[in-house]
Amino acid sequence: MPQWFSKLSKSSIPPPPIPSQRPPQQQVFNSGTQPAPNYRPVYLPHPSAVPDPYAHWREAETKAGAGSEARGGVADYTWQIPRLSLRIDDLSNPAIDIFLTNIKPQEAMRNAVISVLECLYTIQSQPRNVASVTLILRDFDGVAHTFGTPANDADKEIHFSTRHIKNNESRAQSEILGVLVHEMVHCFQYNAKGTCPGGLIEGIADFVRLRSSLAPPHWKRSPPSDSDRWDAGYERTAFFLDWIERVVGPGTIQAINEGMRRSKYDNGQVWRDVTGHDVERSISSFDTRFMTTSREEERT
Repeated sequence: MPQWFSKLSKSSIPPPPIPSQRPPQQQVFNSGTQPAPNYRPVYLPHPSAVPDPYAHWREAETKAGAGSEARGGVADYTWQIPRLSLRIDDLSNPAIDIFLTNIKPQEAMRNAVISVLECLYTIQSQPRNVASVTLILRDFDGVAHTFGTPANDADKEIHFSTRHIKNNESRAQSEILGVLVHEMVHCFQYNAKGTCPGGLIEGIADFVRLRSSLAPPHWKRSPPSDSDRWDAGYERTAFFLDWIERVVGPGTIQAINEGMRRSKYDNGQVWRDVTGHDVERSISSFDTRFMTTSREEERT
């Protein structure tokens, strides 16, 4: 036994604290209500406060609710869905039964809005100038068109031809959803302060439709002919934009759309700003394998 230990008297060892003097939350008891014999206290550490994983969401929601009437008090981490409505001019039209049998209007319109916002914007950059979108089903030639109301451009109207619905009865659901996405793009996209070529406007709308897996069966990835132009519009431009998105990188078309919010088209300056070179140079390096190979095949 060490010499120093033998000199240590029992009186020099302080007695254990009296149980009644111990903080109740730090006492360790046996199965009864009294302290165990020869009890020595076990002082448990106080647990650290667990961080609230939703604190930043709550803070954003509080700021949004208190600081922005324009956003209606909705936090910045959600997509801003405008007021959605449906108007039917003639219930006796047989296309109306086709539409209502295949489509849940509120769900279809909401999903179309989200498809557009996810493809062309981020939560932070999404436009907040669309107050409402009204889908109007009526009889006219053509497919559909979209514009702001005469009273307020923030209130958009999508006019959808019941003739087109009837003519596509065999694949009504897919065609209606695809047209809705295309037209919904026109409610939200930027147009370079009115200077963007019409072919690019329509091409971006069909690009979003293509990326939403709603391309109709007659769209084909085929090598461009000498008469084809990238800005011919619709699916031809959509396939070109899809190629650009995959070659330059994800978010390229989103950046081009954002560039057209800030400035005029200016002979394609937005392409130079985003990709670093002129759009015509992109066309000259346009590898036809990106046109003939489907995106699904490339992933395998």
